[in-house]
Amino acid sequence: MFVKYRGLVDLKPFACSATKGAVVSRVCYDPSERYVVAKIGGTYYHYCDVPGGLVADWVSAASVGGFYNARIKGRYDCRVNHVPLYGDIPPLPSTKRAASRRTSSCETGLSIESVMSDGSIIKLDDGSVWEVDDVDTVDSALWLETTDITACTDKLINTEDNETVGAHRIK
Repeated sequence: MFVKYRGLVDLKPFACSATKGAVVSRVCYDPSERYVVAKIGGTYYHYCDVPGGLVADWVSAASVGGFYNARIKGRYDCRVNHVPLYGDIPPLPSTKRAASRRTSSCETGLSIESVMSDGSIIKLDDGSVWEVDDVDTVDSALWLETTDITACTDKLINTEDNETVGAHRIK
């Protein structure tokens, strides 16, 4: 399953529950890691160090979305809490690129192969595929094929127009 701000996660160790909610439609929980993956508004998000009793209350709440807004959202942030590993494999450097073109966590000298889904998906000439943050698709939708790009772990930089969009590599 692709989880926003995380990447691919294998849900085999999770117990998943469909909910009656219109906004929160599925909650998956791994009690050994206290880790939640939830489908909210059609996108999967993750939450870290969530107590099991709270998850049980969430799934059985009369208003799953209301419970989410009151008790989950803004808490259990994976940027500050423990994020478990599930066989996560970091992306490998491109075999088509010289290692010298990598600077810290960014790779220069790339270009756009295609812009898809109204700018929400960008495929680069090294074969990598990136999901652009919703708020930035207004910019990336206007990017053209062959545009020079620098790709970092959390953003793409259009070096021709000096524009930056938040993005995460999904392939």
